[in-house]
Amino acid sequence: MKHNSLMVMITLACAFLFNCGGGSQGTGAFDSGLPKSAVITSLTEPQRQQICQRFTEIQEMLFAPTPLCTYVGIISTYDSAPYFSNTAEGCESTKKYCLDNYDSIAPRPDDFSECPIEPSQPIECNQAVLVEAMDQCIGDILDASFENFLGLQCSDFSKFSTVEEFERYALPEKAIIPQTDACIELQNKCPNFLKGF
Repeated sequence: MKHNSLMVMITLACAFLFNCGGGSQGTGAFDSGLPKSAVITSLTEPQRQQICQRFTEIQEMLFAPTPLCTYVGIISTYDSAPYFSNTAEGCESTKKYCLDNYDSIAPRPDDFSECPIEPSQPIECNQAVLVEAMDQCIGDILDASFENFLGLQCSDFSKFSTVEEFERYALPEKAIIPQTDACIELQNKCPNFLKGF
């Protein structure tokens, strides 16, 4: 696969994902770095901007070379399947090329999704919610949404009949909001907060 084609695939993969941060699935629980006992409606604009900065940092961690190059390898294999007697071999070949050239084709900050909150606007809730619950829920969302992506193997190619089916498995178009205690609290008390994901 041509170098510029890999760059396009990686950029599209980043853009396709919902506005992401990082969960505990391989990246460590999401931590905004704000005081856990602070009420999120009282956060200042610089503090809200800190949440967004953390999102950008975590995206760089999520798009680590191995899972992203595995994703690119599987996608390319669907396009090239007629030319390979062993489709897993085609994936591994593209994955290796991607890893060998990762420094020059890695996603840049401009490739990532925008922050799901608007730092210039206060967070609206009908009851008090602490930063601790917010951080926990964001981590839960990202664990649920990125679990398949972070665990991709070239052998996964054989599990899906179409590239679209694979993409839905690997990269959810919308965030998966799990029904954990923290996310239920946010849904009930700050319903608009989760709409940005």
